[in-house]
Amino acid sequence: MIDPHSDEPIKGPDLPELSEEEVEARIGVREGHGPRSPIARPNRTRRSRSRDGGVSWQGTVALLGGLVLAFFGLRYLQSGVPGASPTPGPGGSSVALASNAPGTSSSGESLAPGTTLGPPVDPSFDLNATPPPTVAPIVAVPTPTLAPGATPRPTTAGHTPSPTHTPGATTATLKVVVHVTNDNGGTASAGQWTETVKAAGASPGSFTGSESGTTVTLPANEAYVVTDTGPSGYQRTVTAGCTSTLGLAPGALQTCTVNRNDRPAQLTVFVHVTNNDGGTSVPSDWSVVVRNLADTSTLATLPGSASGATLNLDAGVDFAVQNPNGPSNYTQVGGGSGTCSSGGLALGQAVSCSFTEDDTGPPAVPTRGVVAWPLFLLMPVRRRRSRR
Repeated sequence: MIDPHSDEPIKGPDLPELSEEEVEARIGVREGHGPRSPIARPNRTRRSRSRDGGVSWQGTVALLGGLVLAFFGLRYLQSGVPGASPTPGPGGSSVALASNAPGTSSSGESLAPGTTLGPPVDPSFDLNATPPPTVAPIVAVPTPTLAPGATPRPTTAGHTPSPTHTPGATTATLKVVVHVTNDNGGTASAGQWTETVKAAGASPGSFTGSESGTTVTLPANEAYVVTDTGPSGYQRTVTAGCTSTLGLAPGALQTCTVNRNDRPAQLTVFVHVTNNDGGTSVPSDWSVVVRNLADTSTLATLPGSASGATLNLDAGVDFAVQNPNGPSNYTQVGGGSGTCSSGGLALGQAVSCSFTEDDTGPPAVPTRGVVAWPLFLLMPVRRRRSRR
């Protein structure tokens, strides 16, 4: 058949060519032979073509539909980020969504039909890079509603406390030692004194005295002084570490030693001389003897003194002061006055005893070079006359 429009023979549908065996099989069926088993034929797809050998209108519609779907799909992706703003990628890099016209690439080149456009990829992006750590969002803690008169308490939910800073040493150490000496009749011990460290923040601030020492913690660079109270009759001396106006350096260790020494009792003897009858003696012409009443032993012999002669005695010793020995033409007036005897004095106790000597006339002057003859030797001798 001839196509009236093109004057070309109309081609029929493409049929597969038959082999000789297929031809014989078909001829045999027509001649009355029995049917043979069907011959496998290749399954071929027919393509719709127009009469002029081009693509049919159905294919054209399918192609246009695909392009329309691709165009609206790309617009839908872009609508998720208004203005096509860049989207952060892994590692902090930015990836921008392309907004190209349908059927063109980002460089303006034409694309084959059916090609789907996608966002360009940053060439510096490393697929093997470790993703950044995920940071937990900070959750705001709601402010609780307090009841009338309630005290608010700080909340720590969602808050990570900062590391605590450990400051350096801010304190110093003072060791207080109490040493007691008993060599004058005392019997007290260190524990009978109470020591006090006067300083802001001293710990302990007050404590019992100790021969081995007590440790006290003080604020660094803080002025301090050590005082105490205890038995009387003891002399107190301290070392340099027992007081400071500038304090101790941070971390320093200082030792303060408080010495307590028992003080002896004191006896002072005065000798006063009155010369109103021709006497010329002085107090040093007399001597004073102090005896121990417990065993009558002599404790001391003191020279007479108008200003006084002092004797140290142990606490508790019984004593007595005897009348002074001196010139014979003086008489003691009224005896001794004051404390001239005692059953014992306390530590540090001081007493006095006074004597007054008054002259009775000038001392007798012996006659020298005069011989006293018997009176009968001075009488005249009478002679006897003889009688005749």
